[in-house]
Amino acid sequence: LDFHTEYTAFLEVEVWYKRGSHVGYERDQMSWTEISHARIIGQGPYKRTSIDPSLFNAVSVDSFERISFYVTLTNSPKLRYTKEAEDTKAVVGDIDSSSEDMDVMVGVGVASYPFGYFLSPRFPNNSIKYVLDDEVDDAFKQTLTPMLPSDGIYIAGDKKEITTTFSSGNGGYGAMFDIECKSETGDLVISSMDFHTDLVGVDINVKIFTKSGSYVGYGFQSEAWNTVADTTVKGKGYYKRTVVPPESFKDVVIVNGNVQAFYVTIDKPNLRYSNAENVGDVQSEVENEILIKAGAGLGGGLASFSSLFEPRVMNGVIHYHLRHQQTYPPTSAVPILPKSPTSSNGSLKTEQDLDAGSYGIIFSVRNKGLTLIHMTGLWIYSDYIGEFGVEVYALEGGFLGEPVVARVQITSTTISGSGSESLIQIPLQNQVEVIAGQRRTIYVTLDRPSLQYAMGTEEGTASASDEYIELSDGSSVLGYPLSSSNVRSGRRFVGVVDYRVGTNAISSAPDLTSSIPGQSLSTSFKGNSGSYGSLFDVTNVRESQKILITKLDVHASGEESLRCEVWYRRGSSLDYPWNTNGGGWAMVANENLVPKVESGKSLLARFSADKFAHIEVGPGELVGLLVQCEEERTRYATSLDKVVAINDSIKIESGYGVTFFPLSARVQFDRSFEGVIHYI
Repeated sequence: LDFHTEYTAFLEVEVWYKRGSHVGYERDQMSWTEISHARIIGQGPYKRTSIDPSLFNAVSVDSFERISFYVTLTNSPKLRYTKEAEDTKAVVGDIDSSSEDMDVMVGVGVASYPFGYFLSPRFPNNSIKYVLDDEVDDAFKQTLTPMLPSDGIYIAGDKKEITTTFSSGNGGYGAMFDIECKSETGDLVISSMDFHTDLVGVDINVKIFTKSGSYVGYGFQSEAWNTVADTTVKGKGYYKRTVVPPESFKDVVIVNGNVQAFYVTIDKPNLRYSNAENVGDVQSEVENEILIKAGAGLGGGLASFSSLFEPRVMNGVIHYHLRHQQTYPPTSAVPILPKSPTSSNGSLKTEQDLDAGSYGIIFSVRNKGLTLIHMTGLWIYSDYIGEFGVEVYALEGGFLGEPVVARVQITSTTISGSGSESLIQIPLQNQVEVIAGQRRTIYVTLDRPSLQYAMGTEEGTASASDEYIELSDGSSVLGYPLSSSNVRSGRRFVGVVDYRVGTNAISSAPDLTSSIPGQSLSTSFKGNSGSYGSLFDVTNVRESQKILITKLDVHASGEESLRCEVWYRRGSSLDYPWNTNGGGWAMVANENLVPKVESGKSLLARFSADKFAHIEVGPGELVGLLVQCEEERTRYATSLDKVVAINDSIKIESGYGVTFFPLSARVQFDRSFEGVIHYI
């Protein structure tokens, strides 16, 4: 593959790919597979910069298959693409260039490395080199890159719904319409639909199809659509919702500014819709979230893709939620240390008697090193003889008393057991990334109460550890599926976790706070007000030395456990006090804290040094910090002074008090952080 860059010096380029469209996956790194990482010399403007085939893992593309590529420079924003011309109306997915063998589509530009903010639409500046299958020998086929699908970890927002209308007035076998995502802070996830029928108590076969982009021009092209629901329901009659169960509907993700088409069709001519004035007119809208447009009614039968009648309005309810990707600290949030030239695969086994069992187990895997680790395999014990179903999920929350706010399926398959004496391997369809210094919560469940595990100790207690990863006790799950009512804490996973350590790995990060004398700067503890947290700035006042912020202590009230987070961004915190979804905010700590009486009569909640990703601050540099907790128990002071505390290394400045969790631009001005900054 050739690409276009302004660079005429050495550069590092990566190429990633995924099966299917990139739409909806632009920020989902776990869905992509890296197929090239090369250090080459850029050829400069308007010239091809080529990646040598020996540095590129070839990818097979089946007949009529769509595949996505992502080309990125690791150290420079000098990759070139083309912006849409003003006299065109191109959209993502339009054909940019074509040959008798392939089409290349309009895509997006990515504005930050590696999978950051993107700009749409953009035209690629690339040359693709390929061979046809009948020209490929068997030896070459063995080099082709396999598909490694995966899902990212996202924070899911509240479940919501939007109604079009139930006014009826017309009807047929189906309705086509468009939905546009208007959210600027996350993706729109369509999770199900209710429709309108005049049938009561009658079994109805309903199918729902979707496609990227508008339905306009595709009403008769069945090959352009994908099925997201196919089930049988009982009609509820006029002016009532006939519900498509969420478990029968495959979620559809729509990113900001994109349009997704849907086609709801049933096996009887009794779907109700309404007349409209114009195709594309807005029929229902939730500001900054979702917009539903007028479309078409269809006759001709179930899934007929024929007999369109326009304009029509689908009668029904759309169920949806917003999601945003979990943000992790960037590489610069940890100290830059000498790299060891190690790269390896590993396995960690827990040694424990199998003295308990039920449907499932929740436990955590912590990355102890300073590089990315992939969890590649899992082995369990079961006392069942024969075939049974197993599912594995990565959870957001669900550990140390936190509620489960999101989960991503890693595998769903059938395996066979031969009794409790032998380990059983679970083939993982997707690998799980564990960020340096972070935990990942894993949930394993069977379709019957035959998973074996052990009685453990307190949740979060380490049960097994090696130089790279640590497993911790969690909870058992006494039913299927997971719910908060059937979880019992203090249980231990028994089995094996296989993993792969990234190149240039450093095992267990050295305890810098013990090897180098640590320092700290404390504010006053007036505590005359308080709420959910503080926004404030810290400046490195040294002229030639960088500092590393290693942890924080926070002034808090109450003696019960309190879950708190620390986020940072380059530049002032006051430049982006709206939320942590944008503005370059990255989380560096997330922990349950117990305030203790220190500093006289003040209560300090101390973050753990080993759970805090260090923040590097260059000479003279200012960084913004956000401390936020789930309860109104953090203390801050009213301050009209810009400088709250200063020494010969760092300066703490006043900022805003945070009056809502999570951060959402609800702040109090002229407030100062109360606590202690630890640094080296």
